[in-house]
This record gives sequence, structure tokens and C-alpha cells, in this order.
Amino acid sequence: MLRSGSRNTRRRSTGKFLATSLLVATPLLASSLQVQNTNRNSGTWATRLTISRTCTAGDETIPDGPLSSNPAVEPCGVLTADDVDVIAGPVRFKAGERISLGDGFSVASGVSFVAEVGASVLGDAVVRDETPQALKNYHVRFYIDPDNLMLSDGQQFDHLVAYDAQGNREFLIGLTYDLGTDQRRLYMTAFENDGSALTTKGFCPLTLGSGWQYVEAHWKASTGTDGDLEMSVNGGAIQSLASCLSMFDGLANSSGEIGAVEWGALDTSRGNWGSMDMDDFTSTQVGPIGPV
Repeated sequence: MLRSGSRNTRRRSTGKFLATSLLVATPLLASSLQVQNTNRNSGTWATRLTISRTCTAGDETIPDGPLSSNPAVEPCGVLTADDVDVIAGPVRFKAGERISLGDGFSVASGVSFVAEVGASVLGDAVVRDETPQALKNYHVRFYIDPDNLMLSDGQQFDHLVAYDAQGNREFLIGLTYDLGTDQRRLYMTAFENDGSALTTKGFCPLTLGSGWQYVEAHWKASTGTDGDLEMSVNGGAIQSLASCLSMFDGLANSSGEIGAVEWGALDTSRGNWGSMDMDDFTSTQVGPIGPV
């Protein structure tokens, strides 16, 4: 079910980026993350999900310092790299559950870096970015092609989730399917200081068409003005909590801040199967970002 083509190799002759196939009907999953530059919290990534079946028990941490070759460890659990500087390559990280890249992690410009993460079909299949540092304003843009992703009516999963430094969710972008209209739809949810959620699911979801599309979102904490969350597809009309929810009187999230983001598939269910391609993830503190 893996596909060798990618959006980038079709659009650009360099083929520099990887593609992603998210396989949610196989016993084990793996994802790859390629960092293209060293600008903290503004790197351009792509992912590739493949079959992965080898690892060693437990969690592992890569020692701090420069790295120019593949580490010897491949844990079945979590692989952590904090103050690790990939200075030459190619370098590949592998882990069974999760790869955590800390704020001090960097990849030298032009160096190839790939992280492969395996997860069970009913668990998470994500790449995680821990480079954001207590951000009150966060923009993100990524490409997805969901054509081969099959969801049962009403089934859903979280595609992108942003957390604070303590692991509390600040916002998420979810994907669901409506059988009546035969549409895959995106919705967004933001969380207030007390943990309550405001969501656009069931009210005014954004429809995903066929083929490669880019999604852009902007989250902000309330700092003198109300917080908000907004999203658009392919540069179209911007949907926000304020514009979607008629009873919306501001997002009370003054204590919110972004400290980590996970991208892929979280909380998948047996109603989901097939594959989904992902590419060109980038995040910044200012925006809009726009297409590649």
C-alpha cells in the first residue's frame, strides 16, 4: 500500500522532500520526519509512513552533542534527542512509539535527517515537535492528500494536536467523514483555561477535496484581546471559532501556550483504514504562511 510518488517529486524536479503514506490497517506503522533547515520552529518537514518491525525494548536517549551517523539505538518505546546537533548525514532515528526532538535539537542546512516512528494500529502514528517555546501566537501549514483514506460514517481522528509544556491540549485539528455527502471534513477544537472545549465539529467543518491540499491554521492566546483559532484550506475563506460559533464570546485561554505539536493520526479507530499522504509541514510565530 506504500506509494513511491510524492507531491514534491511531481511538482519539483529536486524531489527533495519525502512523501507520507499513513497506513491505519496494518499491525505496525512507521513515520518519517525530514528537517530541511535549522531555523527553530520554522523548519519544513515531510513524512513517510512505512512498515517497521525491528526494535529493542525500552526507551533510549541520544547523548547531547554533534552527530554525523545513525545512532546505535532503536528502542521499541521512546527515543529522545534534546541537545543533539546533526552536523553531517544522512542520519536516521528509529523508535517504536515516539521520537521526541527537544528545543536544542538542530540539523545543519543541507543535511538529510529522517525519523521513523512505529505505532500500533489503534494507537498514535505521529511525529512530534518540541521546539516551540511557550508560544502565545502559533501559525502552522501542512499539505495532505486523503484520497486513499477510508473512514466509516462519523468516524474521526486527531490529525494535529498542539500542547503546552505540561502536556495539556491547547488546540487540535481533526478529520472526519460524512457518508451522506461523501465528504472528508476538517474541524478544529480549542481548549480554555478550565479545560472546556470549543469545537466546530458538526457546525461548519471545512471540506477536503481530492488530491494535494494545504491546510493553514492560526492559534492565539488571549492577551488583552480574546483568543481564537482559525483555519483555511488551499488559501480559501478563513473559518474561525468566532465566525463559526454563534454563541462564541471569546476564547478564554490566557494561560495557554504552545510547547509541542504532534502531526499524523491520533486516537484512530477500527473504522479508519487506507492511507493518507502528508508533506511540507512548517510552523512559525507570524503569518500567514501560504503555499509552498
